[in-house]
Amino acid sequence: HMGEHRHGDSLDFNGIHQEMVDNKIDAFSKAFLATTVACARCHDHKFDAVAQADYYALAGVFMSPRWTARSLDTPDRYSAQIEELKQLRAEIEQQLKQAWRNSASGRMAEQLQAWAVKQPADSQPALEEVAYPLLAIARATGKESDNVPEAFTAVWQQLASEWQSTRNARLAADAGRFEVLTDFSTPELPPGWVSEGAGLQHGHVTDGTPLVSLSGETAIARLLPRGYHTHALSSKLPGAVRLPSQGSLPGSHLGLNLAGGEWAGWQMVQQNAFQTESIAFFDRTSPAWKSFADLPHKNGVTRVLVEVATSSLNPGFPPRTGKTRAGSTVLPPEDRAFHKRSWFSLTGAVTHDGGSTPAKPLDHFAALYEGDPPATVDAAWERVAGWLNGAVTRYAAGTATGGDVRVLNWLLANGFLPNQLDDLPTLRKLVARYREVEAQIGWPRSAISMDERDLAPLDYRLNIRGDVDREGDTIPRDFLEAFADQTTVGESAGSGRLELAR
Repeated sequence: HMGEHRHGDSLDFNGIHQEMVDNKIDAFSKAFLATTVACARCHDHKFDAVAQADYYALAGVFMSPRWTARSLDTPDRYSAQIEELKQLRAEIEQQLKQAWRNSASGRMAEQLQAWAVKQPADSQPALEEVAYPLLAIARATGKESDNVPEAFTAVWQQLASEWQSTRNARLAADAGRFEVLTDFSTPELPPGWVSEGAGLQHGHVTDGTPLVSLSGETAIARLLPRGYHTHALSSKLPGAVRLPSQGSLPGSHLGLNLAGGEWAGWQMVQQNAFQTESIAFFDRTSPAWKSFADLPHKNGVTRVLVEVATSSLNPGFPPRTGKTRAGSTVLPPEDRAFHKRSWFSLTGAVTHDGGSTPAKPLDHFAALYEGDPPATVDAAWERVAGWLNGAVTRYAAGTATGGDVRVLNWLLANGFLPNQLDDLPTLRKLVARYREVEAQIGWPRSAISMDERDLAPLDYRLNIRGDVDREGDTIPRDFLEAFADQTTVGESAGSGRLELAR
């Protein structure tokens, strides 16, 4: 993979990818043919057997694959460590389930009420948050009340009605709008999607898989929802998901449920111009929907590819000065961008024809509002405790849902479930060994290369007089016509690079 790479997007500035492929052809022809095929971009050579069509035939060969970052680590480089990490994680999970099952006590209702009444008066959690009904209940009942005031009964009924009506409205608004490409219930990507790196290879998890803490005094950082998480075992393991060309998927928009950190991000690559301005970095631990609209083709662009990658497998990282920003964090100029604990999560994929992304259906509140309103304040808090303990019970039984994971992570973050190593002596040794093994994994190694897996090859249109704004006929992929009887590049079902190398 030789050549220079310009910054910019071909859909914004015509000539970006054309200059990049020009440099590829120039470097290739000088190195291996001892001639300057690149000047045939504008005209036939006068004194060499190189036609203008030869230039564009080679351009199709070089433009067909993705120009992207590939892992240099062999698939089995850390296989022993990875297998031990999986075993240790399973043991940690079993110990955690037992500890959490035992921690579910009759004092949960009292503890929840005490927590709720201590929250600031101006605290306003969103409707989707576990804390939303807790604070509403606490504010309706007060701190010392033993009986349900009439106002509280109305509050409970209002909460239940608000939940039901909002849920119904969201389900109705989403009905028929989305085609689910995958729910990640099995460890496989949709057809035509390409993965790279050990982080993806070993990153699929079921609902409730623990993310083991790599430092500090907690056993786990949080529970993971079902899907792919490149850091499921180690945030040193790289990963990338590369999608089919826009237009090959149904609908005009692709929706991905994503999270990530430490300079993992996404970009939309136009005709292999990977030093793109359409690059962004994640700054959230909980997945949220991101919609990618199909871009109209112009300026010689015939293919737009979406990539989601950790930093070492992102061909555009680091981008130009000013673009390396994740939320309020900016990569310092002196940071050379090596050795990042980079990670991302992918937990959903849909296609649609515009409008909003899928709404949260609020299923995790269903058990709370089943049945009649509670008759007393104590009964109200017992109802809440039963709802939350139900998630713990299902997790311990291995039947946790995505909604349960949301509830459990809230309980974990607010100290209602044991997670401190001092409180979990049987886990301390396992977590220490996990961290020791994880430390044996080195930083990922990668290089800018080419990847034509699951991509249809491209033929390149001739630019009249080399002018990118004047496109002529489409030239089939091939080698120089002078070598027509010595090569099978033009017969290749792929890009022709392998035949060219032979």
